[in-house]
Amino acid sequence: SLDGRLESFDATAGSLDEHLVGLSASMESIVGSFESVARSLEKLAATLSYLDTPLKLATTPLRPVQSVLDVVVNEITSVRDLYQQVVEEARKTLAED
Repeated sequence: SLDGRLESFDATAGSLDEHLVGLSASMESIVGSFESVARSLEKLAATLSYLDTPLKLATTPLRPVQSVLDVVVNEITSVRDLYQQVVEEARKTLAED
């Protein structure tokens, strides 16, 4: 009967809606995790750059150590930037939905 089909369709639509709400919540949680990682990377990069000057003074004879530290800081910065891009993309995707 038509009534039965309408009820079935209504139940299916309601179920789909619940799944979409759950998926949206999961996406927001993932974005939150990415943001948290990005903040941690930012703090780490800031700490390393803060240590940079004293290390330069203390380790003048150890130039290779300094260049390794520079590479590490650059890598962390690029990873942080990548995370921020991912977070921005995820936000755009969530905003579109």
